[in-house]
Amino acid sequence: MADRDRLDKYKHYDQLYEGDHYAAFSYKIPGEFTKQYKELRYIIANFAGLMSRVVADMLFGEEVTIDVKDKNSQAFVSNLVHENDLINQLYESSIINSRRGGDVFKIRIGKRNPLDNTAKPEIIIEQIGAEKYFPVFDSKAARNVTVQDVIATTFWQNGKCYLHKETHQPGQITHEVFEYDQASNKIVSAEIPEEFGFPSLEATKVDRSLIFFIPNYRDGKFWGPSDYKDLESLFFALNNRLTKTDNILDKHSDPILAVPPGVIDEEGKVKK
Repeated sequence: MADRDRLDKYKHYDQLYEGDHYAAFSYKIPGEFTKQYKELRYIIANFAGLMSRVVADMLFGEEVTIDVKDKNSQAFVSNLVHENDLINQLYESSIINSRRGGDVFKIRIGKRNPLDNTAKPEIIIEQIGAEKYFPVFDSKAARNVTVQDVIATTFWQNGKCYLHKETHQPGQITHEVFEYDQASNKIVSAEIPEEFGFPSLEATKVDRSLIFFIPNYRDGKFWGPSDYKDLESLFFALNNRLTKTDNILDKHSDPILAVPPGVIDEEGKVKK
């Protein structure tokens, strides 16, 4: 249920960022909002999107350099950053982080293009999105500490929908595949991962998970808050006032009746 609420918030914040404010506020205030605005031309002032882009520009608008003292290590790091287009990924991720409150990166070793038989495996750093991330927390820990990092994605094959569950723990990755009924939101059956190109178990030889959650900021909770959290009412008020003002001005600029000067006196009565 907590994950469902989190994913719904992501959708809402995405609508605010993309300027789809009518849909965003219809979701938050369903009946009253659509009733009030169904006959008005809705005006959008997209300060939400502007805010997130300003944040990204301040963080990664200028080229970021990563310096290492050892020359050989510097060459390795510089190549890693270049091959993964890491600076652009960080810029894009900071926009997502601002609006959603967090983002997720994954590190893996593999071919960037799986269809290229001549390509050699390399270190791949990729932004995968918090909507695919479902951590399992340690119930005994005082703070929210993850014991498993689960990445869940759906894919289609031979006309059927499947759910791929990728569980990251220190030293290993476990893969599971299930046939999934999207209509009823239920698992139909467990499948053999190897039949879909996933090994059941991968040894990483790394003493931590290869999933990295980056919160926008932390205020005692695991999930970071969106920059829009305390400003939604302001966004609504700005859009509301602009919409009402625009529609009022349109009505007054196209009056039902126009008469020559002098026909109506100072009290608004027609001179006989």
